[in-house]
Parts: sequence; structure tokens; C-alpha cells
Amino acid sequence: MERKKPVAQKKSPANPEFQAALKLYEEGKIPEAIAAYQKIVLKTPKDASAWLNLGAILRKADQFEASVACCKRALELSTAKGSFLTNLGNALISMDRNEEALAAHEEAVRLEPNSFLIRSNYAIALRECGFPEKALVHFDAACAMEPNNDTMKWERALTYLDMAQYKEGWEAF
Repeated sequence: MERKKPVAQKKSPANPEFQAALKLYEEGKIPEAIAAYQKIVLKTPKDASAWLNLGAILRKADQFEASVACCKRALELSTAKGSFLTNLGNALISMDRNEEALAAHEEAVRLEPNSFLIRSNYAIALRECGFPEKALVHFDAACAMEPNNDTMKWERALTYLDMAQYKEGWEAF
């Protein structure tokens, strides 16, 4: 029951090819977006954002090993590591490489503790890896950052229910 979304970098160079690839992704045209990002990384192999987006989209297409490779390449090229690490963590979770995934998510939170997306991805990963108590800490932090985010409230409620804390779970709904 995977709910983590790929982190597509919306801030990018004013590159029309990059913008076109991002639009394809946002429209759900996954094979076309993959092809577009592959062209970009062939043309500009040091574009960390293109590598990151390609990795996120490959994960969405269940191409997990390629996704991990792209996320790692993006990390090599960039200093903006938090969002890159959370994407890597998501891809590693998809491959059941949980220890590595949690380490990537933990480092992302350390680097960007006030990022809603990074906190929420870490919380979901912790729950999926069997650490619901630790997950609740990060769900609470994410909910504090975006108190009106119904998806996050839902995820937190599911975590309480998974822990057989039914009173808290139903109240969290």
C-alpha cells in the first residue's frame, strides 16, 4: 500500500526540454516523460535535477534499480541533498532495501527537518519497515507543518490502527 509520491523537482533551469518533460510527467505520460528525461541526461549529463526526476519517474514505472541508480547519480552531482535523499529512500524501500532506505530518509530529515515532504516520506517508510512508534513522531511533525493535509492525517490514523491503538486511530480519522 505504497503512497509515497515521487519528488519531481519543479525548480529547474529555464530549459524548455526540461519543462516539457516535467509537463509529460505531470500529465501522467510516464513512458514519454522517461524518454524525455533520458534525452536530457544524455545531452546534459551533469544536470542533477534531470537525473532526480528521471529516477522518480522510473520508480513510478516500477523500474526500481534504474531509479536508485539515477537518484545516486543526482546525489553525486548536487549539493541540494534532502529531496534527493528522500527519493533515493523511496526507491530503496520499493526494492526492500529497508536499512539503506531508512538511512537515506533519516539523513534527509537531518538536512531538511522542516520539509513536509521529507518528514512524511520518512514517516511512511518507518511504518512500512515496522517502526510505527517512530513513524508517529514524524507523522506528528508533518501534521504540525501542514495541519490541514488530510492525506497526512489519514496516514497517521492508519499508523495508530496498525498499532491496535483503535481509540487514537478513529479519533485521528
